[in-house]
Amino acid sequence: MPSLEARLARNDVMFRAINERITLKASPDDEVRAVPACFIVAPGHEATPLVERVLFQNSDFAIAREIGLAAEIARGLTEPS
Repeated sequence: MPSLEARLARNDVMFRAINERITLKASPDDEVRAVPACFIVAPGHEATPLVERVLFQNSDFAIAREIGLAAEIARGLTEPS
């Protein structure tokens, strides 16, 4: 069974893909995309501090960066092999 970090990282990658399919855009989107372990999330949808740190937050969105194992998994799932 995958660890909590692995499941949360996979969830973030999955939701990023869903957001791209429905063309949700946020102003800092291009800069966040440059770092595979960073995600734009709705307020209140930040994961546990076990797997990510909130880098920026306002009333519209938060920018969170995966850490540790979750960051490694997010990078591995989004970077070309």
